[in-house]
Amino acid sequence: MLRLSRLTGDFTLEEKVNRIFSLFSSPVGAYPVISTQFLQSLDFALGPSQEIVIVGDKNDETTVEIIQLLHKKFLPNTVVLFLSKDGEGNRLQKLSSFLNANIAFEHKPIVYICEQLSCKKPIRKVEELKKLIDEL
Repeated sequence: MLRLSRLTGDFTLEEKVNRIFSLFSSPVGAYPVISTQFLQSLDFALGPSQEIVIVGDKNDETTVEIIQLLHKKFLPNTVVLFLSKDGEGNRLQKLSSFLNANIAFEHKPIVYICEQLSCKKPIRKVEELKKLIDEL
């Protein structure tokens, strides 16, 4: 539910998750070893967490390289969105309110690394993305 909140920008979902955390805090505190998924969610909620938005053509070689790079790295507190230039991208923009304000299409793939739905400057080079991902 937290990831869905970050994907869509719907913070009412995060409020629901916070209530769940409150309800289950005592049992999880008593038995943390059997509550690993819950604790991972808590870690994600407490942050920091990032949203990585890839904007490009899914058939472009650089776009594919970017996606493969992200798949190789373990990023448990990161939500990745792929915004394609075709009709699928339009559907995602309708679901995710923060994409409309922050994202621009260009001829080459662009990557945005965002935190709390606020995006840093666009990344246009794979080498630069590699450095930034290593810092996450």
